[in-house]
Amino acid sequence: MATTYVDYTATASQTDFAFNFDYLEDEHVIVEINGSATTDFTIVTSPAKKVVLNSGATAGDVVRVRRKSQPDTNLVDFVNGSVLTESELDRAYLHNRYLNEEIAELNDSSLQIEAGGTDWDARTKKIKNLAAPTLTTDATTKDYVDGKFNQAASGASSPPLKWVFIGTAGADTTYTVTGAEINGDTAYDVSIDGSVLEPTTDYTVDPNTDTLTIKTTLTGGEDIVIIQRGFGIPISTGEIGSAQISADSITTAKIADAAVTTAKIADAAVTTAKLGTDAVTTAKIADGSVTNAKLATPYVHPNHTGDVTSTGDGVTVIADDAVTSAKLADTAVTPGSYTSADITVDQQGRITAAASGSGGGTVFTSSETAFPTTNTTASWSHGLGSTPDIIHLILKCTTAEGGYSVGEEVHFTSVMTAGGRATLHADSSNIYLAYYISAASPFYLEDKSIVNNAIYADPTKWKIIIKAVVF
Repeated sequence: MATTYVDYTATASQTDFAFNFDYLEDEHVIVEINGSATTDFTIVTSPAKKVVLNSGATAGDVVRVRRKSQPDTNLVDFVNGSVLTESELDRAYLHNRYLNEEIAELNDSSLQIEAGGTDWDARTKKIKNLAAPTLTTDATTKDYVDGKFNQAASGASSPPLKWVFIGTAGADTTYTVTGAEINGDTAYDVSIDGSVLEPTTDYTVDPNTDTLTIKTTLTGGEDIVIIQRGFGIPISTGEIGSAQISADSITTAKIADAAVTTAKIADAAVTTAKLGTDAVTTAKIADGSVTNAKLATPYVHPNHTGDVTSTGDGVTVIADDAVTSAKLADTAVTPGSYTSADITVDQQGRITAAASGSGGGTVFTSSETAFPTTNTTASWSHGLGSTPDIIHLILKCTTAEGGYSVGEEVHFTSVMTAGGRATLHADSSNIYLAYYISAASPFYLEDKSIVNNAIYADPTKWKIIIKAVVF
């Protein structure tokens, strides 16, 4: 049989839809989009037959191009005594043929009575676009049945949904939750690596855009599980007793922090067998919730006497002068006396480390050195680690002169006399002596053997020693 229609699922902005059936008039070509007829199109016959929409279709639209040969209109009118031409007879015949083809094709694709019976036969095809049932004998959809079953089982009038994702690094990361229908963040359970998040604070859901946004900052790679719990009132209401809780079913992931309060623990309802291993952690128990009345064996504080006394209410008192040296823990300090001590004291005032110091700072002393050549700068590496605080230039007598004996010392810092100049300066590594003479030497000494007489130190009878100190 000839095909009288062709169906398409449109792509985004698609305008052209080809067809290959014959027709008598342009008005006999019908275009339907998602079941509704439209006239916003033109027909093109060359090089191939097609309809062209005035505006592109939306992706996913069902477009049907069909022939409907105006069954209520006669294309040829026969009159008495008329001359019947071949074309008029063919046209009249084709009109009837096309109408029959269209009726037959639609009839074959319609719902039929089963062969040899009286019931409708869908011939293994699904029935779509059913309205919600109102009578007990009405046909219904799978979604309606699933919803009712879920409502009966868990109290949700919309069936629960589940999505699983791998976390993306960063804050405010977004995930597509296709099919999310329920408004309200609290209608969704979200966990990251098994830890349950707080609705609105840690995540938000927008069912209009099918998106869930996790506000918590993620490092990436976390296991994210999202469950749409549905809504409604469950069949089972009231308190859940011990008999309704399966063994090991209450895990730590199911208990919100600080949720276990005294008021929430019913007598004998939560037994050891009902709790998973390590389910109730410190974070899950609200402060002050576990009282003696909730303990299988209430705690009784013992009485103590002696250096530390206590009563049954737990109040403890240390007797005067009771803490002796024998009661204190030993530190790492070796008993003894320390000179110029370097000590460490903890917050309890105990000395935890002690060592003798060197005292008086660090000293550099050079070897005995001959006078430098004039107009030069002599230097010594002192190794003190920082610039010296005090520098001395010492003249040490090596041959008796001017009443000075061998070994006697005369101290200078810097010198400027008619005989020349000697200037000391230093940095963190070296000590320098800028030396210039215009006479015998720049060092002018009081003559110890003759009153009110002075001499220039003879370079052959004296040596220079440099001494420096860092405090």
